[in-house]
Amino acid sequence: MKVELLEHNGITVRTHFFPCEFKPENGKVPKLAIVSAYDCLCGIAEYTYFLVQSLKKFADVTVIELDQDTFKYPQNMAREDAEKQLSVICDQLGKFDAVNLQFEPGTLGHSAKAAYKRLTKIVDASPSISVTFHTFLNDVKESRGFWKEFRKLRFITAFFGRSKSRSRYYLTSKPIQYLKQAGESKNVTFIVHTKREVERLVRIYRVPRENAFDHPLAFMNPELTNNLKPSKMKASLNLPSDSVVMGIFGFISPYKGTDLAVEVMRLLPKNYHLLIAGGLHPNEAKAHTTDVHPYLNSILRNILGKGQPPEKSKKRPTDAPEPKIDSEKLIDRVHFLGAQDRDEFLSLMNDCDVVLLPYREVGQTSSGPISMAVEMKKRVIASRTEAFAEFAKYYPNRLEQFDQNNFVELSQRVRAPQQLEETEQQISWLTNVKTYFDAHQFAPVTEAQRDKCLESMAPIHIHEDRQAA
Repeated sequence: MKVELLEHNGITVRTHFFPCEFKPENGKVPKLAIVSAYDCLCGIAEYTYFLVQSLKKFADVTVIELDQDTFKYPQNMAREDAEKQLSVICDQLGKFDAVNLQFEPGTLGHSAKAAYKRLTKIVDASPSISVTFHTFLNDVKESRGFWKEFRKLRFITAFFGRSKSRSRYYLTSKPIQYLKQAGESKNVTFIVHTKREVERLVRIYRVPRENAFDHPLAFMNPELTNNLKPSKMKASLNLPSDSVVMGIFGFISPYKGTDLAVEVMRLLPKNYHLLIAGGLHPNEAKAHTTDVHPYLNSILRNILGKGQPPEKSKKRPTDAPEPKIDSEKLIDRVHFLGAQDRDEFLSLMNDCDVVLLPYREVGQTSSGPISMAVEMKKRVIASRTEAFAEFAKYYPNRLEQFDQNNFVELSQRVRAPQQLEETEQQISWLTNVKTYFDAHQFAPVTEAQRDKCLESMAPIHIHEDRQAA
């Protein structure tokens, strides 16, 4: 990898160049630019890193970095700097055969409208472009009922409760419309993470089916999985040999169900341990510099057996000792491991007996941890959300699922015999490479290229990956 600084009038943009490792026989190596958040604490940045590890095998890949210290902040100086950086970025895009934009609005702008406007500039400057949508929302806002809103004097909401949400409109519908228009003069394609989203693109937005591609998040190629070392963090816990180790991964957040994973520990035998690999999102942490974050505090109280703090009442003196709920403490069975570097994160997941994903429905369309866990052939127990139901279509009979928030069912699922079927895996890093090559109309990876690449990896994975290609 080569890091280069693009400078113009005092404005600096970082790029990361990855030369092709296995060139085609004719020597014509496709040149792809990926515009994305990169090298920062962000899910999109992590996915981009792993995507590049696969694409660089067969293409020259340049990641053009969206500086998150600039692009996502609303202050005037930050906005001006972001626009200047964007101008430098757009000046470079014409040098490539094609451009891919990893589109997560929060990484591109401080608001949905700002993100949309910056997307249009990237599209206009690109000779050919694909947009990978990490957020794909229905822009119709559901009404809670005319009379209910009317009685609360919310007249606008009462009369226009089912109107389009302006912010959601700029997250999905407006970008799609602009891309369709741009597609009249250049190659423009859409990459989404579920089959359902392809159908929405085709049926609702009238995108030509040949321009819509679907593939779940794909992270691990054999080169990465074969080099994993035992987790240092797990070893430092000195867990008993009969321990059953469960892990929950990523930012600590209500929608990821970290509290549910802790609650289920009360229903499991004493030899079950929970590893929480991750911390609060930086934006959340900044808002609570002196107090414990409310959501994290509720989890800590549960671990310590204190229950929820009682509401303040005039009948109770403010200096009275807080009543404690008699409850088992989980302090010796729940382990916070914090945010890890990439290698340790993967090693921790690899060393777990079970990967838990007790997510709640928030309309998300993909999840990095579930893709990693499946690709690492771990036992995966996930809530039955729409995103995971769609993900399961790519890996039939591979996930064990439970109704979201039902921690009793989750505990029973954990203790039940593993219910996985050893089926041939059709989705892999190679099929993800094919998706991006097809989306950009690059010549297909040749059999000779693929064979040389697979031979450079450990032999144990060669046959499996050939079948997935």
